[in-house]
Amino acid sequence: MATQRSYQKGGNLIFTNGKARGRVVDIIGPNVWKYDLRPDHLNVTTVDPERWTTTVVSAGTGDTEFDPNDTGNRVGTITPADNDNDGGNYQLLGENFICTSSQLWYASLEGQHSDADQSDLFFGVAVTDTDLLGGVADAVYFESLDESLDINFVAEKGSAETVAAAVGTMADATDSLFEIFWDGTRLLAYLDGVKVSDSIPANLPDTEAMRLSIQHLTGEAVVNTFNVKRLRAITAELF
Repeated sequence: MATQRSYQKGGNLIFTNGKARGRVVDIIGPNVWKYDLRPDHLNVTTVDPERWTTTVVSAGTGDTEFDPNDTGNRVGTITPADNDNDGGNYQLLGENFICTSSQLWYASLEGQHSDADQSDLFFGVAVTDTDLLGGVADAVYFESLDESLDINFVAEKGSAETVAAAVGTMADATDSLFEIFWDGTRLLAYLDGVKVSDSIPANLPDTEAMRLSIQHLTGEAVVNTFNVKRLRAITAELF
């Protein structure tokens, strides 16, 4: 991690990873909410993480589960059943993320696929939806689809998309770091520390509150996993 810096915005003190204003380490303010996924949120033998709404597909052998990871510096692993498009759709309880001038928010995920071009991944914030990769109405997210290593960054409002295509690539058993920051006026996104968006997208979802969301599917009849190193989010009211 680079040297931490800080700046003030809307009554909040924002700490960042180096000079990148959207790579948030922490926020201190009068109305700040923080979430970090921890291993104890993941039940050992059930499919449902605590405080998340879960929709799983397990057409193949076995059950799709999101379980703790017993490796150092890892949090948990999404393990699908072994049929094409088996996997899990997870949304944190509460639609707490809005793209308006009254709030700033940050969401990040670091993790890796076991087989990157045979897996699907959705990460970001979205309205309530039981199949995010199947088509969500309002969301801000990164996506990586099977049969490709490309990563896209998408802002979507009313099912109309503004897409920054192929902003990076996934690799097998290699962590990727996804970061999204809404600063109250514009949307910033970083992939592995490199800024891939700094704009007000044409299809910014600015009329709906959204939920922290992740979906992972295997793209073949094989148990292709997604291993989470960290998943966290922060929101803060702007004054």
